[in-house]
Amino acid sequence: MWAVSRRTGLFIVSYVPLAVMFVVLKWPHGWDAEHLIRLGVAMLAVAALLLLVPAMVTVTGSVARVGISIVLVAALALAVVAALNGWFVPFALRQAGDHTSAATSALGFGFASTGLMLVALLLYNAQRAGGVYWTVTETTEQGAAVAGYLATYLLPLLAVGVGGWRVTAAYGIYLAVLWVVYVRSDQLVLINPTLYLLRFRIYDAQVQVDSESPHMQRVLLLSSLQITDGARVRIKPLGGDNHLALPIDDGVLEHP
Repeated sequence: MWAVSRRTGLFIVSYVPLAVMFVVLKWPHGWDAEHLIRLGVAMLAVAALLLLVPAMVTVTGSVARVGISIVLVAALALAVVAALNGWFVPFALRQAGDHTSAATSALGFGFASTGLMLVALLLYNAQRAGGVYWTVTETTEQGAAVAGYLATYLLPLLAVGVGGWRVTAAYGIYLAVLWVVYVRSDQLVLINPTLYLLRFRIYDAQVQVDSESPHMQRVLLLSSLQITDGARVRIKPLGGDNHLALPIDDGVLEHP
């Protein structure tokens, strides 16, 4: 269950740029900045509630748990204030006069906010885990695979000006299929455009996991540094064959 949840989180993260595109393309008309800012704050509170409630189960560290509890209480209070004071009014699907619905933009903003908070939580949990040291060989950056993954952004954008339940159902089926493929594939878990935008790189590398055995294993490494053959890195688990690669000391990768 944890593996599926983690992969689902990374799937959401991978579509943050697409969600931002929908925020821009479906920007509502007729509303002043104050109404839209309030709606954005309300959606941010809802996103925090949806994410941080289950996060309480997985986050380690007493300080982090207290911090999340405080944020949850604040988000809940903000959501109640928003509901009581009409901050969600622009979200309504039917609007009067020259006002258009902000539902699509608001949902895109909430989706993107959830994705960015997920990145922070995943990296925090990885940093808390115990680390090991590996020497990597046959490293290959997966930038081309990430570029190919961007093709999955195209279909949702083709009918961006068309509405109706049929389009919504089609998008739902499309995303459900992508989700099934994503969570069942080890090689797709870190193929993530959002992580590249956050200045991470993804490498396919070969490592000797057990120093007493000649067995070599191929893994995916997420790192903010350039990794070359022979580099020795500090490894934190992200689940399965996916790992966060950190420098040994002071941002410098060691080479034998």
